[in-house]
Amino acid sequence: MTAIAAADSPAEGSRWPDWLGFKTIVFFFSTKAVRSGPKYMIQIAIVLIVGFVLTRLLLPYRLAEGLDYNQVVDWVTGDQAAPVEDGGLRIVVFGEPDIATPPRLTGSKHEDIGPSWTERVCEELECSEHLSFVPTSDGPVQSLASNSLYETTLGNLLSRTRHNPEPGMNYTWMKELYPPPNRFPDLKAQVDAFLSMEKPALPPRETLYIFSFGMWDVWHVAGLPLEDGYAALADFTRHIFHQIEELYEESTNRESIAFSAGQPNKTTTEPDTFRVIVPRLFDPSMIPGWKFRSTPPAPHSNSEHLKNSAYLTMRWNWEMNNQIQNWIHKSEKDLKMRVENNKVSANADIPASETTAETINGAATPAPQTIPPIRDVIVPDVASYLVNSMIDSQMKYSGLVDHTPGSKLGQLPSRESFADGSSACMSFREAVSEKYKMDGSGAACNKHLYLSEFSVTQRAIREIGIDAADMVTGDESIRSLTAKGKKAHKTPSWKTKSAKKFD
Repeated sequence: MTAIAAADSPAEGSRWPDWLGFKTIVFFFSTKAVRSGPKYMIQIAIVLIVGFVLTRLLLPYRLAEGLDYNQVVDWVTGDQAAPVEDGGLRIVVFGEPDIATPPRLTGSKHEDIGPSWTERVCEELECSEHLSFVPTSDGPVQSLASNSLYETTLGNLLSRTRHNPEPGMNYTWMKELYPPPNRFPDLKAQVDAFLSMEKPALPPRETLYIFSFGMWDVWHVAGLPLEDGYAALADFTRHIFHQIEELYEESTNRESIAFSAGQPNKTTTEPDTFRVIVPRLFDPSMIPGWKFRSTPPAPHSNSEHLKNSAYLTMRWNWEMNNQIQNWIHKSEKDLKMRVENNKVSANADIPASETTAETINGAATPAPQTIPPIRDVIVPDVASYLVNSMIDSQMKYSGLVDHTPGSKLGQLPSRESFADGSSACMSFREAVSEKYKMDGSGAACNKHLYLSEFSVTQRAIREIGIDAADMVTGDESIRSLTAKGKKAHKTPSWKTKSAKKFD
């Protein structure tokens, strides 16, 4: 019993750490050895040798330094083991209810009539959030890129032609038939609404901005003299990229909702990419709703407006392409200016503490050198998809086939074509009614390209959304396509659901 007492009540200053249970082990095996003989003596010898090795290798260097449990197992509880929080991909949409956005009443949800093409993009890319500032109404929404610019254009025309007696120079009717749609928010109002929101607790990894304007802009200015229409579209497209640049600047402000955290595990010298989607415009005179356009007084005519629409659509796409190229090249100009400024700073007699270091917890650390995001644009060709769908439908109706190498027009399989490529399946009012949701009219309408006078069916919306998402995952941006043959940007970390099936 003496041995037991000694084990339970170790003497002060004992050389063996009792918390290791060393004495208990020795006592156990010693009593076993007495009772069971020599075979346990071998076991005792093994335990003593192992204990000696552990004592020599572990205790002097680890325990003597006061290393606590958490430090020993920091691969479990340390900072490096904590999962990297990722806010995901956020999609923010500005624009008008375009041809690939189903008709919706104010306050309705996409479950009522189906998602828009931007919501399809979000679904394909598995985005974490979809914010849309596209206005809704109880009827077709005629939203413009800039209400004030259109109003200025209209005012200048009326001032210039007010006292002109020539036939066809009276445009006072424009103010009545195509007034500025001030009750709907234009791009600036939409961007301001976004920037006024509170930033999220966890910023997104990337924000993909979508800007879809042009259909209603062309619709309005088609009634103007063609040269005035050209000037108006030049102003509109410049305004769009002025707002895009404002969002770009805000994206570098950590206190702004526009800020994105960037790709994880990258160096401070590796830039992120600020990407926007700007779809190619489809001629609004080709939609079924064009026939409902108000008739102007003679000698003006809707035939003249139809011709203007074709020219203005081409001009819009041309202006947008110029603005895209100029905006993208700003990144090269910014980089060149940054290099020149760094050279000036390197040669200037400025204390290092003011330029290259900051104090954190009393210790000087190198100042971070972050590089601004690279500007880039993705341009889905919505127009070509819709035009080809209409041509294929008309050729099949006429029994014609395009034998041009590579063309399948007139012979596309039914799952890829539309039986009716020109007329609407139903009216806007019918499309937003309970009838559409209850009797399955939407599925029946998928034989049509157009659901209503101003929007296509869900089949077409799905294809447009998937095509845009594939361009994102495939890095088919203007910058990458321009640099064809050179080192392209690395593929984003997300893929479409269809692409994942083949990984």
